[in-house]
Amino acid sequence: CGRVGDRRTHGVGPMIVHRGRLYAATWTYDWNRVGIQQPLDDFGSVYRYDGGTTWTDCGQPGRCRRIFGLASYRGKLYLSAEDARCYVWDGQRHWVVCGRFPNYAHPLGIHDGRLYAGVLNPAGVWSYDGSTWSPLGNPQGDEKRCDQIHAIEVYRGRIHATTWPEGHVCRLEPDGHWTDCGRLGDALEINALNVYNGQLYAGTIPRAEVFRYSP
Repeated sequence: CGRVGDRRTHGVGPMIVHRGRLYAATWTYDWNRVGIQQPLDDFGSVYRYDGGTTWTDCGQPGRCRRIFGLASYRGKLYLSAEDARCYVWDGQRHWVVCGRFPNYAHPLGIHDGRLYAGVLNPAGVWSYDGSTWSPLGNPQGDEKRCDQIHAIEVYRGRIHATTWPEGHVCRLEPDGHWTDCGRLGDALEINALNVYNGQLYAGTIPRAEVFRYSP
């Protein structure tokens, strides 16, 4: 389907269907390349697929070489990026800041009329009602046990989030507290969390294992 954009970016990151169209964000995910004093690569942008090999540039959110999350929420397109901000698209070429976090948010998720974001260092999950972001705390309550959130998924009507560096999955309860659903073997990180045939699955690092949850 063609290369996404013509800038010096090394990959395509998150993709999403929004209002019946496919969108993709470009990034350079190599942390060493991004972290050098004078990065070699361009900032990421979001593109809309228009068929064949055609991708239309929908604008550059901030000055970010990594765009981590895309979400379609209340008819608008949102994203999280490495500058610790959440942006909403104006439908043309501009991205408007609609939230700021202590550090960047990696995953975005939707549940029960709210947009959720998982933040890294310090770890936490935040929720957005369309006007205000509210912190929901660290899923494990301890920065030494959990200082990054890498995936968010809804299972049996509850938000579930994954943690690093101990590879746990935690569930957000209706009263606002977090329940630890356990560690996945000796996993350090969980980037994949999906519901399939009514059951929750997770993919882990460093052993490339997949686990199924049995509550």
